[in-house]
Amino acid sequence: MGTVDHIVFPAEAREEVPGVRLRTVPAPDGTVWNVVEYQAGAVRDDVWCTKGHRGYVLTGTMSYEFRDGGSFSVGHGAGFILGPGRAHRGRNLSDAATQFLIIDDAS
Repeated sequence: MGTVDHIVFPAEAREEVPGVRLRTVPAPDGTVWNVVEYQAGAVRDDVWCTKGHRGYVLTGTMSYEFRDGGSFSVGHGAGFILGPGRAHRGRNLSDAATQFLIIDDAS
């Protein structure tokens, strides 16, 4: 039987940009696990990300826009995959906070 690694998130979140808080832990397989909260109206407009992600929305609705055009939204109880290479950034356009789990692909 293989080993089981536990992912333990820090108790305190750090604020990356105003309204966006993360609790982050690197996993043994090279991925990075994040519990993220976007406050109502928060936008991650400081950077375009090109990493791949897998996510699951715990509460609220999360929206992503792509630099080359297009966008999508995903709500409570739904998962999503953002493939690597296509520049994107997150935003919460709703009136309530959104919380989700997102796993960054290994570098």
